[in-house]
Amino acid sequence: MDEFEQFLKAKQMEAKLSNKVTVDMQMIVDHFIERVSTLFIFIEDILEPFIADKTIVIERRQRHIIEEDYGEYDVQELIIDVSGDKVHLTPVGANIIGAVGRIDMRGPQKSAVMLLTREAGPQINTYISPHEAPQPEAITLERLTAMEWQFLERVPRSHYLEFSPDSFKQMLMRVING
Repeated sequence: MDEFEQFLKAKQMEAKLSNKVTVDMQMIVDHFIERVSTLFIFIEDILEPFIADKTIVIERRQRHIIEEDYGEYDVQELIIDVSGDKVHLTPVGANIIGAVGRIDMRGPQKSAVMLLTREAGPQINTYISPHEAPQPEAITLERLTAMEWQFLERVPRSHYLEFSPDSFKQMLMRVING
């Protein structure tokens, strides 16, 4: 066996021992872009009566994101103008600890964080053991589809508020008025 073959065998053994899960990065990015788009359409539906009477003006902009593991991609940003007070819903990325997407909601007075995560909130497991760590769950389209948008609130301890038309309107008022 030559040096290159030994190298390949060593890498193969290393991968088996490290419990690596193969992740389809492009599937995650495509899903994030789709979920952001669907969320923005839902928000526009929530605000439709106010958009129709021009109390609220909606604008979309293209945002370029560069993520270390996921590469470069474009996604929409939503700007909500409420009588001159602008609220930006800015996608941050899909590579988020405990979630598969994040949007920052920035208003003139405050900001909020929206995470695309499992219904019960993020699940983060840490293993410190001389023994082999359990195999992490593979990220599948089925698991991604089960994720939901939630507001992260940090008062006094972080908790998650389910995204709904009412919670969105409350958060919109909070980021505008403080």
